[in-house]
Amino acid sequence: MKKAPQKNFLQSSSNNQLNISKKLQTNHIKKRLKPLIQHDKFVNWDYLERDGKTIKPPVNNKMIPINAQSSANWRSFDEAIEISDKIGFVLTCDDPFLFIDLDHVLTNGNLCGWANSLLDELPTTYTEVSPSGDGIHLYYMLDDSPHIPSNKHAMKDKSSLEVYFNNRYFTITGNIYKDAPIASVSWSDL
Repeated sequence: MKKAPQKNFLQSSSNNQLNISKKLQTNHIKKRLKPLIQHDKFVNWDYLERDGKTIKPPVNNKMIPINAQSSANWRSFDEAIEISDKIGFVLTCDDPFLFIDLDHVLTNGNLCGWANSLLDELPTTYTEVSPSGDGIHLYYMLDDSPHIPSNKHAMKDKSSLEVYFNNRYFTITGNIYKDAPIASVSWSDL
């Protein structure tokens, strides 16, 4: 694997128009993602190229890929930020978090139809633009802990809906799409 070219993060303003930003907004992230920060399960990530594709694997402080599921590789939020502003959080069955990833749903800051309808139906929660700039991430905290299998549903337009509860890490950009606290919900609310 070789290091891929650096990409710009995107930052949305209150009217959801996207602006270029290269730095994670640490203070705002600490406020909005406080429930996550209480868990020392952060990793760093970087852009790497594998088989002609850009990937975002979790990495150590030397930017070498690591196993995000190994607790030996986890850090506190502050430790991860010290290393790089490219941070991620590791989901395990020992925490209450659920992560929804909508890939390839943003064009010029506007959501495609099915993604817009989905956001209208789901409880309002902290939502950010993915590192690619064409997806969004929704963060939830579950009141209950049902068995939730990881799930990916591909759409005809090449967009997709992914839901993760454990055994996964996700990137955190701080590039806000919907500025709200992480919603605490039951699985039946989703």
